[in-house]
Amino acid sequence: QLIARKVDGILVWPLDSNALAPVLRKAKQAGIPVVGVDVNMEAPDPGPDWVSQIWLRRDLMSYMQVKEAASLLPEGGKFVQMGFAVPVPTIEKQVERAAFWGEEFGLTPLGRANNPSDDIAGGEQTMTQLLGKYPDADGLIAYNEESATGANAAARITGNRDMPLIGNNGGSLGFSSVRDGKIAATVQMQIPDAARYGIWALYTAIQGGDVPKTILTGEPKLVSKETVDSVPTWD
Repeated sequence: QLIARKVDGILVWPLDSNALAPVLRKAKQAGIPVVGVDVNMEAPDPGPDWVSQIWLRRDLMSYMQVKEAASLLPEGGKFVQMGFAVPVPTIEKQVERAAFWGEEFGLTPLGRANNPSDDIAGGEQTMTQLLGKYPDADGLIAYNEESATGANAAARITGNRDMPLIGNNGGSLGFSSVRDGKIAATVQMQIPDAARYGIWALYTAIQGGDVPKTILTGEPKLVSKETVDSVPTWD
């Protein structure tokens, strides 16, 4: 639709960049530059049909999640992970890297289960499954704060009231859940940077300027009990 409207440029956050391949080629043929967010998590080149990509630094987010978990769990602690039922490549990569960093920090990733509905209710359901399968888990690292917040209800019901639950994204729910003690922490991705740098890249490309293949956002921020009142919110 955007190509048909003959727009000057397109900024997109794809769930699966591979699925866009046919229309990306059409956009390039039409002379419309396209900039994406987290297009290629494997290499700092989004591919031939992309002008540029903005990286939200997901590996660093996973590292920060695990580092906080390591400070809260017992030495050699065991943790479970929650992913999303839809295999979104960026989320899959982040969950994979959290398991990697867990081992680097001397923790034991026991296993994962997937939130079927991407919301709080799904998080509670999935955490119930995880605790049933891994009753010796000491904590949880989740792909978003909806999942971690939902996991809080399941943890309380099963007698794990003080289990550290770590989320990700850094939206308003994450801040309120940290303040309310429902989750121990979340990591805030820098969404405003993705918009700011994406628009800059598009404008520069439209004007015929050179644009880096990959542009990094600012560093993610840890939102915990100690930092929740000092980390700026997106709005």
